[in-house]
Amino acid sequence: TEILNAANSLPMLKCIGWDFVISNKGLLVAIEGNHHSDPAVPQGHEPLFSDERIKEFYKFHKII
Repeated sequence: TEILNAANSLPMLKCIGWDFVISNKGLLVAIEGNHHSDPAVPQGHEPLFSDERIKEFYKFHKII
């Protein structure tokens, strides 16, 4: 919810590439937010564009 609240506070950005860490005290800490994520960065769970909806989102917003 904290990440969604942060994203919703910037409604002018359609896509944000966040870098977050969890502190030693268990707090969520934002390191930075970029105007879009980098689709060239390897994905941890599956290829980013294996979901056609994600690919279309990036195309629609002219990220790719």
